[in-house]
Amino acid sequence: MVKTAIDLTVEANVITRKLKASCRQISVLDRRMDILQSRFKRARNNQRNGVFNSLRIQLATLEGVREAFYIYACKKAAEKEDIFDEIRQRSSRTEE
Repeated sequence: MVKTAIDLTVEANVITRKLKASCRQISVLDRRMDILQSRFKRARNNQRNGVFNSLRIQLATLEGVREAFYIYACKKAAEKEDIFDEIRQRSSRTEE
């Protein structure tokens, strides 16, 4: 099915919203990781092994979630670029 310019614009807007939301979530996760890393270092320096291990697991989990959001954001950015390329190509064809 051939998409119209309006369909492409709507799709680009949806992808842009999703990309922005995933970037915001990555920022939230980065801040949370910073907090956990400082708690982790403090627990390690104070030799609190139970807390240390718990924080280590939380950090590993958070890093995995952040990586998943990063991969998703990269895919959405590529989709957005493809759609904008198609919109540019169509607009250049109509100008000719």
